[in-house]
Amino acid sequence: MKAKTLVLAGALAALVALPAQAQNPDFSGTWQLDRDASDMPERGARPRGGRGGGPGRGAGRRGGPGGFGGAAATLVITQSSDVLTIEQQTPRGSRSVGYRLDGSESTGSGPRGDLVTTSSWDGATLLTVGTMEMSTPRGDFSMDIIEQRSLSADGLTLTVQSVRMLPFGEMASVPR
Repeated sequence: MKAKTLVLAGALAALVALPAQAQNPDFSGTWQLDRDASDMPERGARPRGGRGGGPGRGAGRRGGPGGFGGAAATLVITQSSDVLTIEQQTPRGSRSVGYRLDGSESTGSGPRGDLVTTSSWDGATLLTVGTMEMSTPRGDFSMDIIEQRSLSADGLTLTVQSVRMLPFGEMASVPR
């Protein structure tokens, strides 16, 4: 499975977990996308296994629960022992999504549909798996989501690997 990788630099350095919490780092902080270090699909690129394509067609929109859509964006993350909240800020506005960190189901709604996720720790990596039920002018469908979040050893770089599986193909690319 190929993953889209986003690399973010901390404007407010994320706090590296204390030794007693070494398995669960704290992702809290304000993060800016480092486009040069990130592997993001080109605008107008089509999903793997999909049809269509060409400029302005296909799955050129980027985004999703914890990703980035369109222009440069900022993520503001707050984290407690049981909830991670991500506020995505773009020129088009902001939106927020919350993830429970204990493995129980989290639900939310966005402009295009309802999101149901489960997040759990795999060592120092936060793994989120979910489904978004979407309604679009072209019809209703669901998108499966897999995201992995991890911090660099110095706590200054947040890396998000993301895969979006749609009925017409997979929106993902190979990590660099």
